[in-house]
Formats: sequence, C-alpha cells, structure tokens
Amino acid sequence: MEPMSEQKDPFKQSIYEYRQSTKALFAAQEAYNVHDPVSNEKYFYAKRDRLWLKRDLHVYEGSSDADPKMMTMVDESITDSFGSFAAIDNKDNFLARFRRKFWRSWFWRETWTIEDQENNVIGYMRAKGGFFKTLLRKFSLIGDRVDFILLFLRLHYQFFNAENELYAEYSRKFSIRDFYKLEFLDESKMNVDKRAILSICFLLDSAEER
Repeated sequence: MEPMSEQKDPFKQSIYEYRQSTKALFAAQEAYNVHDPVSNEKYFYAKRDRLWLKRDLHVYEGSSDADPKMMTMVDESITDSFGSFAAIDNKDNFLARFRRKFWRSWFWRETWTIEDQENNVIGYMRAKGGFFKTLLRKFSLIGDRVDFILLFLRLHYQFFNAENELYAEYSRKFSIRDFYKLEFLDESKMNVDKRAILSICFLLDSAEER
C-alpha cells in the first residue's frame, strides 16, 4: 500500500493557476477553479452569476460550491466599469475593498486601489504595459474575434503596497480557454489578507471586459 501524500496548505503556496470551470460553459454563471501548478490539486472554487447587475462572487475552499465557503466579494456597484468590491470572509469580517479607477483605466492603463474599511488607500493593482497596449486591448474587446486577439494582448496585473513595492503578479497564460497564473513574489511586503488577493483575481478579467 502506497503512503498517502501530504496535503498542501492552500494558503502557504506562492504560485496558483486559475482555470475556467467547465460548469461555466453550461450555466448562467462565471466559474473558476484554482489549482496547484504541479500536482493539479484544486484549492479553491469561485462562481458569479452573469444575469444580474450587482453580482457577488462566492469563493469556496475546495473544488465546488459544496465545500466550505471562504469569502464573498460583495459587488458594491451597478457595473464593473466603476467596479467596487468588498472582500468579506465567512465570519463577516471586512478584509479589503478593491475599487476600479475608471477614467485612468480607460485612458491610460487598468488601475485599481486597495483600501481599508475607512477607504484609506493601502495598495494598488495595475496592468503591466503602456498606453498603446491598453488601447489595443480596449478595442479588441469590440468585435467577433475577441478571444483570438486577446491571446496576444494578455492580461497582466501587478500588486503593490502603499509604498509602491511589488509583491504579486497575475497574468494570463497562452491558452484559448481562460487560464491565469497568480504568483506571490514577496509576501513580506503584502499588507492585505492573502484571501482577499486570491479572491479579487477571479474578477479582474471579467471586470475589464465590461
């Protein structure tokens, strides 16, 4: 009998892979799983309805919504263009607020602030790349060949603390299906609960496309 492999702590990893769940193809919702990049173990599952203006994201520890709920990303805005999401854990504790800077995101590059409960800015999320790449992404979202074009204009976000120190990156991998990698580069510089960072990444691509 082979010895059982030791289960990894999902919160102590530095690299995570986000993949679109096949459930999303047959339901009126967006759904993703987070995997270990080596073992392919499923750490988290998230789902969000497509049909409502205000759509909370629900995150679970495990491979489906039958597992314990970890987080809710509460949608505080009517549209994702002016997106604001509050990260609330399963005990109703506020962890962080993520607010999209619409005008800067549209005319320069995607930018979000990370805020505490009193709306003080404690960090930033910024798309990597300059004005022309951002502009190309915006116009590629209009038309029938969106996914093909976006393969060559891949989403790439960087996470910074209030001192503008980089601590994590989130990027789309070269794939037809939605497939992303989140890498924590230096958690000693991170001043946000890791659960909140893991959860906001589910929303970045869908928010940019609206």
